Amino acid sequence: MKKLISQAEAHAAIDLHLRPFPAIACPIGKCAGRILRQPICSDRPFPPFDRAMMDGYALRADDLQTGDTLQIIGRIDAGSQPPPIDFTPHTCLEIMTGAVVPDYVDCIVPVEETEKDGEGFIRLCQPDTIRRGDYIHPRGSDETAGTQLLAPGSRLGSREIAIAATCGHAQIEVSKKPSLCLIGTGDELVEISQTPQPHQIRRSNTAALQAALARNHIPAGNQVHLPDELDGTLHMLDRLIGQNDVVLITGGISMGRKDFIPEALDSLGCQNHFHGVRQKPGKPFGFWSRNGCAVFALPGNPVSALVCLHHFVLPALGKAAGRTGTDLPTLVTLTSAAEAHPYLHRFLPVQRLPGNRACAKPFQNSGDMIRLLESDGYVVLPPDIKNSDATGTEFAFHTWY
Repeated sequence: MKKLISQAEAHAAIDLHLRPFPAIACPIGKCAGRILRQPICSDRPFPPFDRAMMDGYALRADDLQTGDTLQIIGRIDAGSQPPPIDFTPHTCLEIMTGAVVPDYVDCIVPVEETEKDGEGFIRLCQPDTIRRGDYIHPRGSDETAGTQLLAPGSRLGSREIAIAATCGHAQIEVSKKPSLCLIGTGDELVEISQTPQPHQIRRSNTAALQAALARNHIPAGNQVHLPDELDGTLHMLDRLIGQNDVVLITGGISMGRKDFIPEALDSLGCQNHFHGVRQKPGKPFGFWSRNGCAVFALPGNPVSALVCLHHFVLPALGKAAGRTGTDLPTLVTLTSAAEAHPYLHRFLPVQRLPGNRACAKPFQNSGDMIRLLESDGYVVLPPDIKNSDATGTEFAFHTWY
């Protein structure tokens, strides 16, 4: 393992050498969760016409000064043009929610505030409460034409998709999803469906990493398991690096006799940007690249792999996709003692409490996934912070995916 670098240096190296993902045109029905790469502007005022907000009757408020009984002289349905009539006093038009409100009326009275008064007539139940503009959504009151409503870098959820559709975008320019290969290593690991021998364990790391990636809308379409054998590792890695934008490896990167991944990556002409970060757990974390393919090498211990993915890989992939970091981090105040490491940053799992507070839920070691179930996320303790200083101090909270 080479010289350890800081977490800040690791982030900077990844951002410098991870190529941005290109933009593509995508049908709107397949854009959910993707990163927007174009501005979305209003193509007309919103709403585009004076819009009825209730089912009821459209009338003139001034007519109510001389009586509360009105004659129904027509109807306006949603999606239809208002009738070109000569509107006269003491008359009204039946109108549906979402219909165009013509300019010869100035208010709407909901159906439930009226009563039938013979054939073709209504009586207003509370005429003294009716005012001009009641239940009319004025044209352009939400937004004017030509205004940017969505900025590039937004993640497209239900609200953003609704805006894009309203503005007429059947196709949207979004970031292309990277081709990503997820690689597990280790002869001690067997398929999830297998019954392991006493000396074996099931392959949970790749399943956990795949789940976190999926929750960030990043598919791990290709999954491979490598044995602890150099020649086979070299052949497989060479092919996978040539076929993918991102290769994510867990295991085989530390100082053991069969930790072949760093040697293999160097032998294949990959440029090593760092191998080793001043942090606990996850110290062996490394990053390589070759011909545009980014190779993230995560430790094999489950907790180490998970924190490195959350703290480095997911943010980096978001940046490469053009995701803007506009959201301020949630700050939590530690309510319990938390011992830092003398010279390493420490990932500390915590449980969220009401009032933006959090209590420490430390794990026993970097293989202790069971204890992580007690936490909602983690904070990062800087080196040498004392228990007395940690308690009552605010830290950025990072949620588990």
